[in-house]
Amino acid sequence: MSAAVAGGAVVIFMAVKEEAAPLGTRLKGGEMGGARVDLVLAGPGPRRAGAVAEQVIAAARPTAVVCAGLGGGLAPELRRGDLVLATRVVEHEGDDAFEPHPDLLAAARGIIPEFSRVHEHVVVTAPRVVGTAAEKRALHPRGGVVDMESAAVARVAERHGVPFLALRVISDTAHEDFPIDLNRYVDEQGNVQRMKLAFAALGRPHAVPFLLRMRQSAVDGAARLASFLERCMVEISRRSPK
Repeated sequence: MSAAVAGGAVVIFMAVKEEAAPLGTRLKGGEMGGARVDLVLAGPGPRRAGAVAEQVIAAARPTAVVCAGLGGGLAPELRRGDLVLATRVVEHEGDDAFEPHPDLLAAARGIIPEFSRVHEHVVVTAPRVVGTAAEKRALHPRGGVVDMESAAVARVAERHGVPFLALRVISDTAHEDFPIDLNRYVDEQGNVQRMKLAFAALGRPHAVPFLLRMRQSAVDGAARLASFLERCMVEISRRSPK
């Protein structure tokens, strides 16, 4: 691997603790898979994630940045729990696009045969939760997965000349409608107002089972994501010059 990603720490940005918990248990003394790794909770949404990424990258000067977490399926073939490696990251609107670093992408591709249900797609970053099948169909021409952080983190990494990679695990498919508009229960900082959401769900017969399935998908997906990331760090470390 090029000197740009050798030595120092790889910073992995994730939005919330539920996504990051399985990965955090695998970090031993700031190391994972032979690589120095810092796990940072950037918070949900592009504005917050971008601000945290700017602060961390400017101060720490990491050797590489990975943005990882849950994502919504836009491509019809994607199922809950599928892993998606970003071949490009774009914004919901506009022409800006961010390319993953070729060495990081090669390292991630090198371990794909070890895992089932891994895909490569363009990741689209939206400023809000995309929760209806109709919205997903409309957004599908721009990419195969939607998230709320990758483009914001990628923009900061590019500005600082830091290699970047994005990885998502599917939490909801292109065919699914959320029974509740989650955007109504997100505060100005991008955090889900869980109590208000719970009360709203009680008044909708199909909402509670759906949200419980979503929660289980998130738990299972985060565990798969942690396994892939740990193995990816091994490969990055192996490819780095000694």
